[in-house]
Amino acid sequence: MNTQTNTNIEDDSAKKPFDISSYISSIDDVTTSEADDTLGSVMPLLQSSHSPLFVFTKENEFLGLISPYVALYTHRYPYTTKVSSIATQPPYITKETQLYDVATFMLETRVYSLPLFDNNKQIVGVIDSKDIFQNLIKDKDLLTFLSSTIKAHTPITANDNSSVENIFQIMRDKNVSRVVLIDDNGVLSGIVSRKDLHNAFMKPTAKQRFGKNDTAQTDRAFDAEKESRGDDPIEKYATSNVHTLRSDTNQEEIIKQLIESEHNSIVLIEKYQKPVGFLSMRDILAGLELLEPKETINIIMTKPTHNVSKDDVKEAEEILSLFGKKMNKRIAIEKIEVTFEEPKTPDENSIIFNTTLIVSPVAGLKIVSKTKNSSFIDGIHAAIAQIEKQERRSGLSREDSRLTN
Repeated sequence: MNTQTNTNIEDDSAKKPFDISSYISSIDDVTTSEADDTLGSVMPLLQSSHSPLFVFTKENEFLGLISPYVALYTHRYPYTTKVSSIATQPPYITKETQLYDVATFMLETRVYSLPLFDNNKQIVGVIDSKDIFQNLIKDKDLLTFLSSTIKAHTPITANDNSSVENIFQIMRDKNVSRVVLIDDNGVLSGIVSRKDLHNAFMKPTAKQRFGKNDTAQTDRAFDAEKESRGDDPIEKYATSNVHTLRSDTNQEEIIKQLIESEHNSIVLIEKYQKPVGFLSMRDILAGLELLEPKETINIIMTKPTHNVSKDDVKEAEEILSLFGKKMNKRIAIEKIEVTFEEPKTPDENSIIFNTTLIVSPVAGLKIVSKTKNSSFIDGIHAAIAQIEKQERRSGLSREDSRLTN
């Protein structure tokens, strides 16, 4: 008979407020476009792969955001795509939203500048990661926390004679926004970012910013030769101007310099100029995310049969735990239940995994998904995706669920 395991995300501290009021800037500071603009005409206007495009109608109605990462790396949309057709709704951030939640939203969307809404869901400002980071330097407690939390990680490197397509594939496979370039001896020679690759696939053009009310358009389409540019040497688009520090530099100093760096990343080197560590703005956001107090979420999972390895069971528990944390930001969760049915062959091998995932909110109806998959882990991922889709369609936020309780 199958047994059950309970996983609790424990609440071991009272919630400390992390106010975001000092990080709010004007909507006039963001890059905007109109609904009929094409992706190829607006993408060169963005400063980095984490800089969003705010899409408005001619009547100044907000339609959503365009993420360069999603547009060029996840989907590789054609340059003729109208921005209105791929604009997505951002997270609902208000003045009451906590700093660690903003950091989580930025990490999840890969967008480092997000709109701030009022109670009528009208945009009243913008929260930008650069404003957050600049204020961190002034907050001794936060800086100390981050210094003890954030650690440099091994840089993703590639030979400096690589092609554009080689680097593009590394960024997709490794899920990184920068690749450190080294020569044949392993010595640092440069760095390349996603933004650099944007330039590789687009016509070179002077940067320009559109406002919501601008009517002028210029042709900034993807170059018709974009496919052949994949064979270009990466050195053509990379930079040799890399912000470096010795690997034994004090951690607080590393973070300060990272925040102040115009390159948004720091490469730590040993005495022979070989890269041994790497930190980026994403690492700071990940550190801020850890400010969130832990909450109790009861996760009940029926253990699958012996056909599923202990490693897969452990992985499933970790996936469900992360899912629980994510969902609990949207709606107050009482418990999450997962059960499996495994039709078997005569020799007791599982043919398929029938996965049922039930999310029980503190208030409101349960959200249920059922999937069939030959892979145990893939079945869980599919069930989670169904739940998230249902939750988004319902429009029931965490605040709404509390009000109805």
